Amino acid sequence: MQTTPATTRSSRNPSPSRRCRSTQRRWPSPLFWGRSLPYWSSLRTRLTSGRQAIFCQSIILGLNGALQTLVSQSFGAGNIRECGIILNRGRIVAFLAFIPIVIILCLCEPFMLAVGMDPIASEYASTYTYFLIPAMFFHSQFDATRQYLNSQNKAQMVMYTMIVTSMLHFVWLEVFVKSWGWDIYGISLATIITYFSNFAAITAFCLWDKEVRKSFFWFTKESSQDLKGYLKVGIPSTTMLCLEWWSFEVLAFMAGYISVSALSAHVVVLNTHVLLIMVPLGAQVAATVLVGQAMGEGNHRKANQYFKLVALYNLILNGLIAVWMHVDREGLADIFTSEENAGALKPMIMEAYSIDALILIFHGLAMVQAGAVRGLGMLELATWMVLIAFYLVALPAAYLFAFPFNMGMPGLWWGVVTGGIAEIALYVIILRYFCNWKALAVKISMELKEGGNMLMSPNMSMNRSISKGLKEPLMDQERRHAIN
Repeated sequence: MQTTPATTRSSRNPSPSRRCRSTQRRWPSPLFWGRSLPYWSSLRTRLTSGRQAIFCQSIILGLNGALQTLVSQSFGAGNIRECGIILNRGRIVAFLAFIPIVIILCLCEPFMLAVGMDPIASEYASTYTYFLIPAMFFHSQFDATRQYLNSQNKAQMVMYTMIVTSMLHFVWLEVFVKSWGWDIYGISLATIITYFSNFAAITAFCLWDKEVRKSFFWFTKESSQDLKGYLKVGIPSTTMLCLEWWSFEVLAFMAGYISVSALSAHVVVLNTHVLLIMVPLGAQVAATVLVGQAMGEGNHRKANQYFKLVALYNLILNGLIAVWMHVDREGLADIFTSEENAGALKPMIMEAYSIDALILIFHGLAMVQAGAVRGLGMLELATWMVLIAFYLVALPAAYLFAFPFNMGMPGLWWGVVTGGIAEIALYVIILRYFCNWKALAVKISMELKEGGNMLMSPNMSMNRSISKGLKEPLMDQERRHAIN
């Protein structure tokens, strides 16, 4: 494997594709809800679809997150066939997890009526949710393939696909909602088309690319084996993502107890935060892929250097964004406020923007650290870090700042700052003093290489014994190195 080209591609590609994917998922459709529905229906539909996204996507995307760790390590070890087997395992797990999720989503309207929501608003929201079920299925399978490609330094096609389908998504919305007047049905249909297009385009690329199709094959007997091993990585990955996403729901709940204006200002800042956090989120993917590949190679020094490089890049980029956010906070606040509500909302939003600038720096660095831990395969440990930082530090601090200290809505975001600092400190202690990078690298590399079938797939014919005579001395050397 040539290190330099792979390094250049992998350090550059995961970030934009991840940012593009997340931005596409969150922004275009809500812009059309206000045009197609009455205000109260639009608001309730947005709230319900937001909860649906948090519930459904946090579970499915969390399970798919295991692919980042497992595929990048297998790719680094040169075990190409194992990459395809892991992808198929991920597809099976995502499909099985989707079954109970569908059942729960089908109960959307009865649940909303049971809690006293308006019948018409419940119908709008449930219709959107029902139509979104097939879209979420295609999105879950696309996301699995995206993780698989990112881990093999093939993220450029993912980025190009997302750019094209994002542009087309606006076209579908204009046609279905504005021109044809299909309202919520048009929004749902546009989402289905976009998610299916993502899945179809990326699948076609995998079948076309000569390098990728070596490991892109139909389900085999091995695909259904060792699902337990996949879940050992997938469940902590899911828990880690859910804990982080759901903590912001708790903050929104707290903001609602302050005042209606505080809740409105909090939602504005949260939406901006979701958009800007895509930058460190992309860096997290890059850290996972690069560290995972280096560990698969058995090169712990390269893994550590990659981690430091991504952390430095992320710190510089987030620092620039934070400075811009603080300097231009008034202009940003003007985008979301009008003359009627500026007096109540604008000061809170501006103050929270300055705090969020600090969050981008601290939490952004913690996300890169979490990416390194993912690449090392220590997801259970990362899950505990998130639990402690968000639920034992950030949320209690947010409550104290907002209520006993009378800081209001900005106090909630100061709580997130303290959580980010705590998360950084915990990761530094773990990565510095409780993580043996060298031993982990040897262990991961040996396990993957001893699995056999190196650089093989069902689409290729190769003599299985071609490298047997060369592998044994290498294994003996690695074992002696690990002991020393």
